[in-house]
Amino acid sequence: MLIRKLDPGQFEDSYDAKEQMFYPWNDVVQTPFGTGWLVVEPGRRTKPHNHHESETFFILHGRGKLTAGSESREVGPGDVIYFPPFGDHILENTSPQEDLHFLTIWWEDMAAVAGLKDAAAGSHPDGRQRLLAVAASSGTAAVSAAAAIHARYARLCGAAVRTYADPARGIADESAALGLYERLVAAGELVVRSRQTPYCEGCRRHLEADELTGDCAACGLPATGAACRSCGQTTTAGETLRHAVCNACGKPLVRRPLARLCFDAARHEEAIDRQHRETAMSPRLRALVDVARGSGLLDLPVSRLAAAGIPVPLPGLEQQRLDPWFVRAARLLAALAPDEPPTVFLDLDQAFFYAVAMPALAAAAGAAAYAPLALVECEDAAAARFAAAPDGPPCEPPADWLPWLRRLAATVEHDHGGKAPPTQAWTPEQRRFTGRLQRCVEEAAAAYQAATFSPGQAGRALSDLAAAAAELGEREQPLRRLANRIEERNTGVALELLAAKALAIAAYPLLPEWSQRLWRCLGYASMLGDGGDGGSGGAGGAGWEDTPAFVPTGSPIRGLVELAGAESRQG
Repeated sequence: MLIRKLDPGQFEDSYDAKEQMFYPWNDVVQTPFGTGWLVVEPGRRTKPHNHHESETFFILHGRGKLTAGSESREVGPGDVIYFPPFGDHILENTSPQEDLHFLTIWWEDMAAVAGLKDAAAGSHPDGRQRLLAVAASSGTAAVSAAAAIHARYARLCGAAVRTYADPARGIADESAALGLYERLVAAGELVVRSRQTPYCEGCRRHLEADELTGDCAACGLPATGAACRSCGQTTTAGETLRHAVCNACGKPLVRRPLARLCFDAARHEEAIDRQHRETAMSPRLRALVDVARGSGLLDLPVSRLAAAGIPVPLPGLEQQRLDPWFVRAARLLAALAPDEPPTVFLDLDQAFFYAVAMPALAAAAGAAAYAPLALVECEDAAAARFAAAPDGPPCEPPADWLPWLRRLAATVEHDHGGKAPPTQAWTPEQRRFTGRLQRCVEEAAAAYQAATFSPGQAGRALSDLAAAAAELGEREQPLRRLANRIEERNTGVALELLAAKALAIAAYPLLPEWSQRLWRCLGYASMLGDGGDGGSGGAGGAGWEDTPAFVPTGSPIRGLVELAGAESRQG
């Protein structure tokens, strides 16, 4: 008989708690389950997390609050709680002085892992949804392009999508800003604090974030402005920058006290955590939130010394103006509508505003409409590639798509009188190609969705589709010489036209003008989506097809040679 005892000396940090593992018991026995004894110290809680194992907690001693997904319950000794695979959960010790002890047992569920195979492409928008695509830009073309790409995809799926431009510095909405100010003052959310702020002795004045340059306290790289462009962390209006110098005179800065109106985002850390759990975002954005919470960066100045802007209506701060980030937040909250969840496309230097400041401010203001589906970093160069200049020519497809379309056009004209042939007998190769085509469409769909957005991945999936269709066509050329294989040859050309149709639909979010032209070349009189960038695919236009339907037999195929003959500007 082997006996192990609970030994506090063997506790290790695990999920922000103290844990002693019992099973697996190395060199003794390998069990189909794992188990451990955990202790959550007073006032602390386990890290929000999920995993592919099923798990059960046995509460042994102490009391706490258990949160699973959006549900919270009080728990105590004798409670047994089950968590399904990938179920988010947190256990908080609500006692100010007593440890909370619990036993956990978990076992692997590979069926849950297998179920992830289709999860990325399984959450299309639909005609019942209203969505908001927010372009939060500090000046790059990729952000507005990404928001437009996602909006076009969602409209193809039938959703009603509104777009909202949120530049880092925009037109001040005085009524929205003062309305938010008054609500927060009434709720006791804004206080005046003396802060050590950057001061230039050469210029004899306090400086704002965009008037100085220094080293980011989080990553150590040079930074200027309200947030670091390298890591995304706030500079707290320039207060946290190290070795800061004045941009105007180049002199090193000192710190002098200045009374400023402040908002303590730490009071709404639960709202920040909820967005962290429920909103899709990249690992870098999740790390940004963790760093901000752990480094005391949640006390945010709301006012600043400035000649222009919206005056702070508070005695003693008459010379100060509401900070642009606060005015911007007020404008955004006023623009939100119920049942229209936003997806935010942003530059990295906008990440702190949306990932940390906005959920806290929205909670303080009681603005339930701010519940983003995703925060999407727009580092994908493909988004900028597909952003046509407002007054320039439309974007063209990659050059390697075009030879296949030219050859397909010639084959349809020569062998089928310029009309789509029927599907008849199938070969094993044709069946395999159809499966590959559908996988490419699934990958493109996943790349357009908010949680897995990547224009580059969408472009690669479409290029794979075009390459597979070109390969099929080349391999089936010998069938053209065999009279007894006409049925298989008809199916092959019909499959190539199916691929062209799938390409038109799946490329529409990236290349709307070119895709509309390809669609018309395939004999369709309707428009893709709504024919533009507004409305929805359900308003008389053709929409997204998870399983593309064949081009109708006998449809006239016209203009494909001219469309595919254009020189590509995308390369």
